[in-house]
Amino acid sequence: MTTTQAAPDTAAVEQFLGTVATDVATTFHAATVALGDKLGLWAALAERPVTPDELAARTGCDARYLSDWLAAQYVSGYCVRDDDGRFRLTEAQAAVLADPAAPTYLAGAAVLAGVLFKDDPVVGEAFRTGSGIPWHAHHDDLFTGTERLFRPGYAANLVASWIPALDGVAQRLTAGTTVADVGCGHGASTILLAQAYPDSEFLGVDYHRPSIEAARERAAQAGVGDRVRFEAAGAADFPGERYGLVCVFDALHDMGDPVGAARHIRAALADDGTFLLVEPMAGERLEDNVSPVGRMFYSAAPFICRPHARSEHGPHELGNQVPDSTWRELLARAGFSRFRRATETPFNRVFEVRP
Repeated sequence: MTTTQAAPDTAAVEQFLGTVATDVATTFHAATVALGDKLGLWAALAERPVTPDELAARTGCDARYLSDWLAAQYVSGYCVRDDDGRFRLTEAQAAVLADPAAPTYLAGAAVLAGVLFKDDPVVGEAFRTGSGIPWHAHHDDLFTGTERLFRPGYAANLVASWIPALDGVAQRLTAGTTVADVGCGHGASTILLAQAYPDSEFLGVDYHRPSIEAARERAAQAGVGDRVRFEAAGAADFPGERYGLVCVFDALHDMGDPVGAARHIRAALADDGTFLLVEPMAGERLEDNVSPVGRMFYSAAPFICRPHARSEHGPHELGNQVPDSTWRELLARAGFSRFRRATETPFNRVFEVRP
């Protein structure tokens, strides 16, 4: 018996072809966004309207290359062109592309997106063999790109809304307590807290020594080096006890043994201390995550999150879209009795976890 497969619906094929073509074009364009961030092109373009020659004089780049780069931004809707032929950013475009201190800044995240391509050989091998990829084995852009993605959200929300959403924590930090920031990377979150709460003392820990060295430099530049120290240590063995606050920002899901890490955090906390857990935004079900944010995080998971967890040979490989219910169950196993989503942003969930 033979069967005849129905021909695909032409209109449906054309519609999906348009979707894929759009995504491929977006991928090509993302490389120009990252390059503009690295070369300072966005900041220069935000200052005033320019021709390619004027932008070249301002940035030290080649005018002909910049002509192509500006054309790519114009046709992608990332800049406008005035009647005199000069290119410029609107206020909205500048807020997203040109100011790393703005809470809406997202251009730096394109640097992180590029890592997925730069690490293609090692990730492809992991897909074939099932091996893990530790954090330190990735391209250096992963470390800077991760900070560039998350720091604007931390700067906008950590002190202004996340800490106030935790019962009594702002008052405790103001009065003076000890804080551990676990998986601190380049120290952006640690430094922001130290700047806001001068009477508290802070320890940032990360197993990645180059990130710790970068964090120390940034703390000194920010003028908080006397109240912040950074040490190379893991989530399951960082030093200290009786902390008033322990934080993990966008990192617990990467660990092969998040329960073991949380159990150590529980032991390091004061009896009335708080564990602040910040995780990527996610719903309970796969279909709840059909959004640009879900798409971004799910795409990153098999390149970054799961491979690192697998490299640690622990009992878990959570990915980065972990439901609240899963976190509640895992943290209960680690010895925590209270768990609630205190607040959220489009990119993050903020959990208050207590003994």
